[in-house]
Amino acid sequence: MKIKPILFGLSTLLIVACNQTDKKITLNPTEDKTATFKNDPLLAGYMDIEKALVNDDASAAADAGKTLATSIKTFDDKSLTAKQSYIFLKMKDDLLENAEHIGENADKIDHQREHFKMLSEDFYELLKNVKAPIPLYKINCPMYKEGSFWLSSTKEVKNPYYGASMSTCGEVEETLN
Repeated sequence: MKIKPILFGLSTLLIVACNQTDKKITLNPTEDKTATFKNDPLLAGYMDIEKALVNDDASAAADAGKTLATSIKTFDDKSLTAKQSYIFLKMKDDLLENAEHIGENADKIDHQREHFKMLSEDFYELLKNVKAPIPLYKINCPMYKEGSFWLSSTKEVKNPYYGASMSTCGEVEETLN
């Protein structure tokens, strides 16, 4: 008769473990976002790239891309919840690839902007699940590549995809905080 309590205990443990796995894999952006990027090296790197592209400065964008790539490689995800860490680790390779492409192409600003578009999409997904330490604005430019957005620390539109040639193309679509 001791087998029944043991089987019951094991089945309960298995159900709890499966539920924990499901919670870790399910991406629900409405979950608590109390964790934040410790010292914000990733967000700072992203913003440095944005600023450089707004200023049409491919060299500064490359430097910022290299710095961001290093920050991504060394980012300690222990400040994040298990779910947030899972999301970061899932996106880490894409974030790194785009940061490295921006860093390696100091003479190709159009190429940097294409990778900034992908980097923005990944950062947006990440920041829907991890609280940003400051309000961020998702700004969309319908003219670039059939509609592209970026994240900005201000509501003022300064377009990183067109720089000085079309600096005010875009409109705030969403506030993240």
